[in-house]
Amino acid sequence: MEIDSLYEELNELDEWENTALNLNEFNFEIIAEKLLGVNWDNHRAEQGIFSAALFMKSHENITFIKHPRFIHMSDHKHNFLELTYAYKGDSTQVINGERIHMREGDFTILDTNITHRIDPVSKDSLVINILMKEDYFNEQLLVRLSENNLISEFIISAIYKTSLKGRYLYFSPGENRRIKNNIESIIWEIKHPRLGSQELINCNMIILFTELMRSMEDETSSTLERKKHSGKTSLSVFALIQFINEHFMELSLEQTANQFHIHPKYLTRLLKKYTGKGYMNIIQELRMEKAVFLLQNTQLNINEIAEKCGFSNINNFYKHFKNTYNKTPKEYRKV
Repeated sequence: MEIDSLYEELNELDEWENTALNLNEFNFEIIAEKLLGVNWDNHRAEQGIFSAALFMKSHENITFIKHPRFIHMSDHKHNFLELTYAYKGDSTQVINGERIHMREGDFTILDTNITHRIDPVSKDSLVINILMKEDYFNEQLLVRLSENNLISEFIISAIYKTSLKGRYLYFSPGENRRIKNNIESIIWEIKHPRLGSQELINCNMIILFTELMRSMEDETSSTLERKKHSGKTSLSVFALIQFINEHFMELSLEQTANQFHIHPKYLTRLLKKYTGKGYMNIIQELRMEKAVFLLQNTQLNINEIAEKCGFSNINNFYKHFKNTYNKTPKEYRKV
């Protein structure tokens, strides 16, 4: 099968790696200026973040690049979403100042406008970056992702909620052959496009996101099972966020903390650290999103919608809604 040769293709030294070795120059900006013809300092000073146009053709909404080995990269941001995959061996990524040791098979998904870098990758390792413009996530693709709450909420926030930019997701699924097959299929179809390649890429992206969420769910279940026997556990922050998304209408901060056997103040600190928001801020956002859904998809009156979204006081509902969307619920329904 042709795809079996993918690793050999990717493992060959590319133009960036050959240039670095031939010049004995391992500074990313210097090599980028030579190969891309870009004054890197001016580009960063003018735009603040790296543009997708540097790495992607104008007609492309999704592509991949092999992260060049040996090369030192400084902290940077960009205006596209990036999925990073430790295809072979280990590597280290620094995101918002936090060092993440990525083992073979690990993934990160980076929001736009997030400060990060990958430390120099050794000859025995391969790191793949899948770059996705915001335009890649069209309505059809978002609908297919809609059951995957954590991923879809992350992507929608990345595209539409400017104030929330700068987040990331981290997955460590271990040796999962299905996930590796998905990522290899995506890379192959991008690298060797044929009839129907875009649809195959989209299908494999949906499956990949689903498998990543399943791996997190399995890890969480395993962690909770170990806790029953040892009385100890390490909390999955993303499992916590997913739990809140699923139960925000039912449980208070204290009840949610009890579910994870942690103190409410510790739960609040975790949410602040990883989302930049407190528990009640997240709950209010989820309530507002539910209100919008009910306004757009039901004939319920405003009082009924307020009640279903957890507001006993209609005036508070109107106040929160107007502050969030700059429209009253009635005005929003007319749009």
